[in-house]
Amino acid sequence: MSACVHCHGRKGKRTCPALNGKICSACCGEYRLVEIQCPSDCQYLDAHETYQRRRTLNHVPPIWLRRVVRYERKGSADQLVMHEIQMATCRYDVDKRRLDLQTVQEGLEFARRRMSLIETPEAFVPPFGEHLVRHLDELIKRQSPVDREGIRQVLEETSRHLEAEVAAEQFEDYLKFLRALYADQLGRVPRKSGGSPLIVPG
Repeated sequence: MSACVHCHGRKGKRTCPALNGKICSACCGEYRLVEIQCPSDCQYLDAHETYQRRRTLNHVPPIWLRRVVRYERKGSADQLVMHEIQMATCRYDVDKRRLDLQTVQEGLEFARRRMSLIETPEAFVPPFGEHLVRHLDELIKRQSPVDREGIRQVLEETSRHLEAEVAAEQFEDYLKFLRALYADQLGRVPRKSGGSPLIVPG
């Protein structure tokens, strides 16, 4: 059996399409999407991603999942709006890496004001709020049942949910929950060394 193509010490047991050779399980696990640019069809990447998503979803507070299920059962436009808000949050977190609970709450409040039929000039436009409004405006164009008043109501409910059910120290776990929930829709991006163990969707 040949040596690992990455560390050249341990025995290589897994076929690594990125490095075109055999890699040990330790290097595969530690450097996957950090130093090694894994192709999306790698069987070990898929297996790891599925495991991490299930692990995350199995360890979140049940109330977070119950809220999503409640919207799924409710259906209609509110369900679409809830998913758009959460996916927009995921995308911003992946692109900017600077989301915290206060930033999200400020963005939700800004978006709620912008969805009003009467818009007032804003002295300060929060970047996350602007990002959120852009996603919601696109949703209105794509989905005819979605209207501004319905969006305002879901934005208010989302803000109340975060205030009541997600403490500031839990917020990173909440983001991991959203990343796992929307991984298929958002795709993959490389994770930073020392960052979240999740395969982060982007």
